[in-house]
Amino acid sequence: MPEHTAPAVIFRPEDCVVTFQELPSREPAIPQLLLKVKQRVTADPTRRASPHVAEEVIASIHFYRVRRHLCRHNFRSAMLRMDHFRSDELRQLSTTVFDQHGLLNYEFIGDEWHKGSGCFGVEMDYGTLIYIEDLRVKKEYRNQGLGSWVLQHLFDSKYVGLHDFVVLMPGRTDDQGPESGVRLSLAQCHEFFDKTEAFFRKNGFRRIGRTDFMAFSNNPEHPSRKLAATDDVKAHSYKSSRDFADAQIDAVLDGFNLAGREFPLHFAIQFAGTTLPYIQLLPHERMPIDNLIVLLHSYKPAIIHSQDRGGYTPLHIAAQTMNRLAIETLLNFDIAGADSDLHRRDNDGGLTPLEMVEFGMRREAIIVDGVVKAYPEEGLRCAYMLRKAMGEDVGSEEEYLEFSKWGCTCDECGGGWFSPRFKYRMMCEADSLYHTMECLLPDSAPGVPLGPTMIRITPGLEYVPAHLHANIDTTFAEGFHAILWAIRVLCDTPDIRAIPTPELIFEILTRSTNRVAVSYFDRGGQVEFVLDYVLDLMIAQSPIGDATFDVDTMEGLVAEGKCLEWVTMPRCQNDLNFELARARFGMKPKKDLYKLQYIGA
Repeated sequence: MPEHTAPAVIFRPEDCVVTFQELPSREPAIPQLLLKVKQRVTADPTRRASPHVAEEVIASIHFYRVRRHLCRHNFRSAMLRMDHFRSDELRQLSTTVFDQHGLLNYEFIGDEWHKGSGCFGVEMDYGTLIYIEDLRVKKEYRNQGLGSWVLQHLFDSKYVGLHDFVVLMPGRTDDQGPESGVRLSLAQCHEFFDKTEAFFRKNGFRRIGRTDFMAFSNNPEHPSRKLAATDDVKAHSYKSSRDFADAQIDAVLDGFNLAGREFPLHFAIQFAGTTLPYIQLLPHERMPIDNLIVLLHSYKPAIIHSQDRGGYTPLHIAAQTMNRLAIETLLNFDIAGADSDLHRRDNDGGLTPLEMVEFGMRREAIIVDGVVKAYPEEGLRCAYMLRKAMGEDVGSEEEYLEFSKWGCTCDECGGGWFSPRFKYRMMCEADSLYHTMECLLPDSAPGVPLGPTMIRITPGLEYVPAHLHANIDTTFAEGFHAILWAIRVLCDTPDIRAIPTPELIFEILTRSTNRVAVSYFDRGGQVEFVLDYVLDLMIAQSPIGDATFDVDTMEGLVAEGKCLEWVTMPRCQNDLNFELARARFGMKPKKDLYKLQYIGA
C-alpha cells in the first residue's frame, strides 16, 4: 500500500460549509441529491485554488433516497429507471440484495452461508435506502479525515433516519480507474479495493451477506454497529483458473471430433434437447445425454468434476437447466466417484447445485399481473434428487412435489403455501377488523337497505360490488361480520390444514345454520368479498405497506411479553406472498394490488 504523504492543502472544518442540492430525477420515489463540502479559500499564493475564488468544493457525495414505501409495486423497474449511465449498481442492488418489492432476499435471512455475518436481516425491509453512488474527496485534501467527516454529516442530516440504511458498493477512487488513464495491475486493484473497504468499515459499514454491497445503520443498537470490523466477512469472489485442461477432450470419440471444443460436457448438458443449428458441434442430438456423459467420462474421468470459466461443474449446469437425466447420471457413484460436487460453491455465484435449481425456480416464479405459476415439476424433481443425494429426509417424491410447488421454505406451510406467519398475520387482522366493524354495525331494521352513506361508513361493506348494494341491510352486514369471525377462528386453529378458503368457510357457516351468514349468502354475498377486505389490510400494514403491524403492533406486544409465538415462528418465502394467497383462495387477480396502498403517501 502506498505510503501517506503530507497533504498538499490543509482541511479546516471550521471554514467549511455543507450543502444539499436535489438533482433532477426520473423517478419521484427515488430523488437524487448532491452533498457538497465547500471550504473558504485564502489569498495564500501557495494554494492551488485561484486567489480570486472565495470557496472551493473539496468533497461531495452523490446519493439516492430510495423511498420504498412509494414504489413497492414497481421497485425493480423504478431502480432500473434511476440506474446511473456510468454503472448498473442500482440494478444489481435491486436484484442481488432485494426482491421485486424491495424486501431483503430470503437467502440473506434463511441461509447460513449466504447471510454471511448475519448482522443484517428482516429489519432491512423497513425504512428508506440511501444509496451512495459516489463519494469524492479532492486529491490534495485526502488522508486528513475529510472522507469520514463528510460521511458523518450525511448520517446526521435529515435525509437519514434512525431506521434507514445507507448502502454502497466500494470501488476505486476517481483517479484509480480507467477514466484516469492509469492502467492498474490486478494486485493494485485488490490493494485499492481493500483500502476502500477498510475506510468504509472504519466508518461503520458492514457487508450485506457475502455480496459486494455494504450498509450502515444509523441505529447505534443495530447488530452491525456491534460487529467488529475484523469479524465482518469478505465479499464472495471466485478466481477463475487459466488451466481448463480437465474440461477439454482433444480426441475423436464415436466419430465426433472434439478437438478444440471448449467445455464440451458443460456445453452438451446446457443445450441438451435443443434444436439450435450450432448444437451439431456435439453428438447429443443423436445420443442421449446420459450416454454422452458415460462416453466422455470413459475417455477422461476428470471431466466430470471440471469447472468452466465461472467455476461451475457439469452438475451445476445440469441443475441450472433442470436436466434430471444428467443429474442422475452425474450422481452415479461409478461416474462421480467418492467426491461428488453437491456441496461445491467455489464459483462466481457462490452457489451449490441445489441452490442453482432452487434459486432459478424462485426467480422464474415472480408473479406478473397477479398470474401465479407453480414451480416447474421438472425443477422440483431435480431438487428432490439433489436433496436426497445430500442425505436429507425428504419423504416420497410425490409428497415433496406437492408440498414444495408453491415455494415453501419453512416446511410448515399449510397446503405448501399458507405459512405460519401469514396465518398469524391474517388471524390478527381479521380479529382487529371484526371488533372494529362490531362497534360500527348499523342498527336499522332488517330488510331496510342501508343506503350509500351507511355502506360507505360501515367498515368492509365497500368491498361488496355495487350491483349488490340494494341487497345490503343490517342482516347482510352481520353476515359479513360473521365471516370475519370465521376467518379469525380458522387461523387460530393449530392444524396446518385449517386454511380459511371460501369453500371451507361457506361449509362451516351453512352447516351451523348461522342465520345471518345464510342470509348473506342468499343475497349474493361471497366469502371472497371479506377475504379481499382482510388481505388488503394485511398488505397495507405489512412491510410492503407501512409496516405498522410488524413494527408498531407486534414489536410493542413482544416487548410487553405478549404474542411471543410470533418471534419463534419460522420465516418463509411465502410470508408476504399475497398474490399467491389470492390465487390459492380462488380470487381473481387484482390490478395494481400493491400500488393501491400508496395513494396519498
